[in-house]
Amino acid sequence: MHTVTNLDDLKPNVPTVLTIGKFDGVHLGHQHLIRQINQRARALGGQSAALFLHPHPQEVLAPHRPVEYITSLEERLDLMAGLGLDLAIVLEFTREVASTPARDFVEELLRHIRLAELWVGPNFALGRGREGNVPFLQNLAQELGFKVEIAPMLAAEGLTISSSQIRELIQAGQVEEAAVLLGRAPGVRSQVVVGAQRGRSLGFPTANLAILPKHLIPANGVYAVRVRLSDDEARSAGDRRVLDPLFLTRVHGAEVLDGVANVGVRPSFDNGQRTVEVYIFDFDRDIYGYEIEVQFVARLRDERKFAHIDELKAQIRRDVEQARAILSLRAETSLAAAAMPKRYEEVEHTADIAIRAYGRDLPELFANAAYGMFDLMADIDRPALGGADGLAPAVRREFELQAIDVETLLIDWLNALLYEHEMRGEVYNRFEVREAMPQHLAATVFGTNNIKPHRLIKAVTFHDLQVEQTPDGYTAKIVFDV
Repeated sequence: MHTVTNLDDLKPNVPTVLTIGKFDGVHLGHQHLIRQINQRARALGGQSAALFLHPHPQEVLAPHRPVEYITSLEERLDLMAGLGLDLAIVLEFTREVASTPARDFVEELLRHIRLAELWVGPNFALGRGREGNVPFLQNLAQELGFKVEIAPMLAAEGLTISSSQIRELIQAGQVEEAAVLLGRAPGVRSQVVVGAQRGRSLGFPTANLAILPKHLIPANGVYAVRVRLSDDEARSAGDRRVLDPLFLTRVHGAEVLDGVANVGVRPSFDNGQRTVEVYIFDFDRDIYGYEIEVQFVARLRDERKFAHIDELKAQIRRDVEQARAILSLRAETSLAAAAMPKRYEEVEHTADIAIRAYGRDLPELFANAAYGMFDLMADIDRPALGGADGLAPAVRREFELQAIDVETLLIDWLNALLYEHEMRGEVYNRFEVREAMPQHLAATVFGTNNIKPHRLIKAVTFHDLQVEQTPDGYTAKIVFDV
């Protein structure tokens, strides 16, 4: 993904499918929108783009109403890059920008990008006095030669997916409910700093986080968490490429550990400044100065004051036990179940072709669905495919996808593979799915570009699709359009 902070760095040389917003949280609604504009951009042979208004307009126009951000700008850019967005335009929101007439704003965009389609929500408005609402933009689009597409609001479990709704849930400590709308556990990235070291004296050494101003953290309490470690020490502020006052370096490390976190003011000690302290299970490395990401998986209890240290230590032991149980259950797979009899099998279907894929867990199901699809298309077991004989150049691709539910994720995964196959002429024979949760997938695939398929699959459909859990794991019937 290419990122710019100045429109003058852009040239209107390719058709652009654009959306505009704050995108705080990059929640499931945002993710759905980005997938749509990615698809449209591919169909037009152009690029997908998002214009980020930052800081939040409320900070500029109503500074007496402070904004707490679900995600920093850097986190948003990371998440958008993972969704496959081509171009991110970061526009500093100022009073001057707020007072710009809507027509002038759009015409300025058109001088720098070749706008083919503008995708907005039904309540979207831009420009002075919010005059650039949807009807205004539709009329302007007809005059200036682009299209306006309306992206409907999404809902999940009866709740409208919006940044404000997610913000309220996190502020109330309802992290599991927020995760449903985000498509991932809410979290915070920060640097580990030296604290009072009381946890060590209690037998539970904690990593104390430096919480940046304006970054939203959950309500005071104790939480089961997952911790992602960075792969190197945080750089000094003077060395950083600062895009916004909420700057955080990317947490590159892939190591994820379980833990329990206390958010609050430590009432049993000093009722001091609000902090986040994390006890990482079975961990004794020195990580002072490193940046970590803490994902709040489940709320265990309120923060409270204990009359005696022994009472506090006993409660921490109970918290740790409860957190271990919750996190173990969340990560539990069917690896102990009986081995699946096969990866997949072709099944009869009235039209097109279909397979039934199996997996002891969701990652295995997603991998086996991909094996089945490419088996239908080509002889993917040919020795030349791995490139060991020097005849077939091996290729490797990384995928990271998010979706509103597991069925949509499975469809998006297989269609993403088909798209890469169509665009690059590659056939894949090895699928390493590192993570396949109901709303998130991360995988690496391997293959070659010198095998010609003997059957063309146009797309994967939602017809009859349902991912089902069985005593042995998971299964799904998948229908292909040929």
